[in-house]
Amino acid sequence: MKSASEFGLLGLLLSTLIKVSTGLNGCRRELVSNTTLTTELQSDVLLPCYFKSALLRSYKAEDIVVVWSQINTAAFDLLRIEIDGDTRHWESKDRRIRSFPEHSLSDNFSVILHKAQLSDQGLFRCELFKGINCSIAYQELNLSVTLCRSKPLARINIATKLQSDVLLPCYFKPATLGSDKTADIAAVWSHSNITTDNLLEIKLQGKVRNGNIRPFPESSESGNFSILLHKVQQSDLGLYRCELFRGNSCTLAYQDVYVSTDSSMKYWHFLLGAAVALCLLLVSLCCMQRRRRDTADALYTNTYFHESKRDSKEEAIYENDMEVRKMKNASRGCCQNPTQENSIYVNWERKKT
Repeated sequence: MKSASEFGLLGLLLSTLIKVSTGLNGCRRELVSNTTLTTELQSDVLLPCYFKSALLRSYKAEDIVVVWSQINTAAFDLLRIEIDGDTRHWESKDRRIRSFPEHSLSDNFSVILHKAQLSDQGLFRCELFKGINCSIAYQELNLSVTLCRSKPLARINIATKLQSDVLLPCYFKPATLGSDKTADIAAVWSHSNITTDNLLEIKLQGKVRNGNIRPFPESSESGNFSILLHKVQQSDLGLYRCELFRGNSCTLAYQDVYVSTDSSMKYWHFLLGAAVALCLLLVSLCCMQRRRRDTADALYTNTYFHESKRDSKEEAIYENDMEVRKMKNASRGCCQNPTQENSIYVNWERKKT
């Protein structure tokens, strides 16, 4: 029977032979890099995979392929990219995986995962093979899919007076808060004039930190994170933000509240009123100018010009009219010169003669 030392010596010799054989064949299976990626739900994420030219230079003429696989509860292959660009998909995740075979000659075997799902979380592996079973090198990527997507929900403008109290509203719907009331959910109030620290933090369970402003922690479970600002000062004016967090760095949504004074609001109202008055004045001037032009056109329309020449009929009418005038003058007495005639007709007679 062989002793334990003989078995140990035999195992050492066998492992040495395997290493030598592996080195001669080039099947080293070397871990090149290990990367951690984080992406948002329903967003696209690039899964990088690069192998150095020095590693591929001696194998480009041979049967070289890169195999993408995912190791979650079990390992399964996703796709294979050959060195000449040919691609074969085994599991495309409902066609959400896109490769770039035209870049394989430049040592780039990256892929894009479209619309990341929670089931995509886990370990991805990009492995370089020579032939079928000879692994040369591989890269690992640990992907995390988070629900953190900061959404702007509302922007509110509030006008107030100095030295008065003002309520800054902040409401989040139950769908945004989630059903887990024990989760690490908090609303953080910040002010644009304060860059060093936040104003206060209101936990979902009602705990308040840095509460120099009056909050309403008993209402936080219903999604109400409003605060009351006492005796507003000039430095209190500006933009406030109420942002909902899960944990320390996962922001879910936010609301903006802009606080200004009544005087500034009246100033803008005055400018608006002046602009409206100016527009009305311009319209009135245009209407008056158009009315004057229409009146001038009407005067020329009602004006007629007659020639001084008269026909025989008109002369008979005129002579008859003259006889009637002479009879009237004779009946009025001698005080009037019978030879006196109307200047209009005299002028007409002179022209006629």
